[in-house]
Amino acid sequence: MDGGARAKTSGIGGALDACPSCGLVELTAVRDLDDTNFLCTGCGRCWHVECAVAYRVDPLTCAGCPHRDECLARLEDDVPAG
Repeated sequence: MDGGARAKTSGIGGALDACPSCGLVELTAVRDLDDTNFLCTGCGRCWHVECAVAYRVDPLTCAGCPHRDECLARLEDDVPAG
């Protein structure tokens, strides 16, 4: 996970109630080799919750996840052209 975008979580036990980026509530739990993350079905961004804070997942670190290509495509959209 990277140190970039973060958002405080809400709900019982600091659960991720909605995507911190687009606000959609349809999140799918996905696993890479070590962690459970939450993929937003709307915007394609993936989040990891730790200590009641949601962190944007760096898809370059998700070697075992079947959604990695989708996340990499979204990451390209988020990085401004140089």
